[in-house]
Amino acid sequence: MIEYLKTSPPANQVSELGDIISKLVKIDNYVSQEEEMMEAELQGLIANYLGKASVRNIYKVVVIPQNPQQEQSIFSLLPELTEQMIFGGSAYVIEPFYSLKYAEIVCEQYRSLNCFAVPMNELEETENK
Repeated sequence: MIEYLKTSPPANQVSELGDIISKLVKIDNYVSQEEEMMEAELQGLIANYLGKASVRNIYKVVVIPQNPQQEQSIFSLLPELTEQMIFGGSAYVIEPFYSLKYAEIVCEQYRSLNCFAVPMNELEETENK
C-alpha cells in the first residue's frame, strides 16, 4: 500500500480501494483479529493520504535500548533509524502506524530483544511534554 500511494494515484481511486478492502474483509461475514488489524492499518494509510487522518489515530513506537547490545539489535532490524531526544532521554522512534494493535505488534518485536518499547500517539506525546 505504501508503494502504491507513493505513485500519487487519484484520490477517488484511493478512496474506492478503501471501500474494496472493507468489503473484502467482511465478505465472509467473519472478521478475524488479523483482518481487523490489517484493515485498520490500511484504512489509516488511506485516510492519511486523503488528508483525513486524525492525530488521535496516528501512532509511533518509541524504542529505548538499555545497553549497547540492544542498540546494535535495533540497527540490525532498522538501520535507517536515527536517535532522537524524547521525554528527556534518547530513543529511537518508528512511525507512522495507523492502528494501536499494529504498533503493539511492532513493540513486541523489540521487547523480544529485551528493549523497552511503547506505542504512543502524537496526542500523548504533546500532553506529556
